[in-house]
Amino acid sequence: EINWTERGPSKQAGRTRALMLDGNFSTNNKVWAAGVSGGLWSITNIENATAEWTKVSDFWDNLVITCVASDPRDPLVIYVGTGERRGSGLKGHGIWKSEDGGNSFSQLVSSTEFKYVHTLLVRDEGSGDGVVYAGGGRALSEGEYSGINGLQRSTDGGSTWTEVLGEISEGSNHDVGDLELDSNNRLIIGTRTKIF
Repeated sequence: EINWTERGPSKQAGRTRALMLDGNFSTNNKVWAAGVSGGLWSITNIENATAEWTKVSDFWDNLVITCVASDPRDPLVIYVGTGERRGSGLKGHGIWKSEDGGNSFSQLVSSTEFKYVHTLLVRDEGSGDGVVYAGGGRALSEGEYSGINGLQRSTDGGSTWTEVLGEISEGSNHDVGDLELDSNNRLIIGTRTKIF
């Protein structure tokens, strides 16, 4: 039996799309929460029912945040993905990266065309920094298609990206909705070909 306990944030509105335990705290008490209409938040003691959520900054209030991931090799490195293709199709502004545990973030210039990032995952592949995977889709907006193209992979901390799934049929790429790791560090990818 699973018993859920409400942990807020109770004073703010917004649709939460992502949660992440902060690996910098051995107790796993710090949690990040991101919303497509509510900004980026953190709480330092999720076990305390009266603890307050803290807004990271006003900057995130109107950015459509869909996913948060940290590097298993260096938990000070945190990635945030933006843009949601589902429903009304709210454009994002690529992927943002923090190298100081979330105190400051900067946009990855290589990701500015990634308008709909649905999922992020950083995997330990044995050398250097964790390998970043970003999945999402494309959508017609203002007369042209824009967005992430299937599943992107970066081995250099997000400086460059390579598409790794390819086309499933002519002109149609995978729309990646979810990424997970199994107990053997294998990447599991959930995709769909169309928005509906």
